[in-house]
Amino acid sequence: MMLHALQSWFDIHQRHLPWRREPAHPYEIWISEVMSQQSVLETVKKYFTAWMQSFPDLEALGRADEAQVMARWAGLGYYSRARLVIKSAEALLARQARGEGWPQNVDEWRALPGIGPYTAKAISAIAFGEPVLPLDGNLIRVLSRFYGISDPLNRTEDMRQVEARAADLEAVMRADPALRAGRIAQAFMDLGATVCRPKAAAICAACPIREQGCFAEQNQCVDQIPRTKARRESVYLDYVARPSFDERGRVWVLPIEKGAPGNLLGQWQIPLELIDASSPHWECRSQVRHAITHHRYRVRVMGGGSAQENPAGRWVDPESSEWHLSTLSRKILSAFLGSGN
Repeated sequence: MMLHALQSWFDIHQRHLPWRREPAHPYEIWISEVMSQQSVLETVKKYFTAWMQSFPDLEALGRADEAQVMARWAGLGYYSRARLVIKSAEALLARQARGEGWPQNVDEWRALPGIGPYTAKAISAIAFGEPVLPLDGNLIRVLSRFYGISDPLNRTEDMRQVEARAADLEAVMRADPALRAGRIAQAFMDLGATVCRPKAAAICAACPIREQGCFAEQNQCVDQIPRTKARRESVYLDYVARPSFDERGRVWVLPIEKGAPGNLLGQWQIPLELIDASSPHWECRSQVRHAITHHRYRVRVMGGGSAQENPAGRWVDPESSEWHLSTLSRKILSAFLGSGN
């Protein structure tokens, strides 16, 4: 049976991660899963360890203010995740105050701010043993290869087939008490990350379920399944930045709003001016390039800036951890100061 073989493999070959322990703790699983969204594992491990030193449990997180939480998250990116963690922590503490304890299943986790289907399933399976499979990129790749579903990343019909296969496996877990949902979910994650890797990097000889009937391996098309997700066309945006400093060396910044360059809510950014066809020609001493998803930013860095009449703006110390300057702004500062302005 595929799931039994996978579970046995995991018992021996599982990755050693700082949030994996027996029994699994929902707080640690929750934080690790949120951090893992859009982040590289090695980076997450470092941030997770530092986070637990500052906020070892839900109560400690609840006592922290937003600035402390954002400072600990600084550098991990996608800062809306940290703000949603704060909101979820408030909701979880309210649950506990009512005597309800931790959410026990997918539906209860989905009711929290920012908890989507994958994260809810991952926490419910790993921390509470609910027989569900969180469909991340690794699990999608394993199932699509095993069952011969060629294009789930681009075709809705193919993704529905993957979801149907996952539902079948969830039914198997519910019917077999020897299968532990948390270990099965993590086993799929580890298998996809270390063995059933993307394209030609797959190591089929080490796969514990290849002999259970893997379509892609049997038909020698592992490197073709699943098809690569179509990339969005790059959007190029040109801006001018004129950093402004006061007599104390503080820089003038504005809060990033939805739709602003960088699109990282919760951070602060040096004001930018969009260049279009009607803009005059500016000479600049340096230029900064930055990419976020499919957006490509080109910023001409100039001197002569002045603080605008904007009540939302602030004079901030660029070296202070209290203010979360965007990566783009830090690049602008580095270019400005390095150019001799």
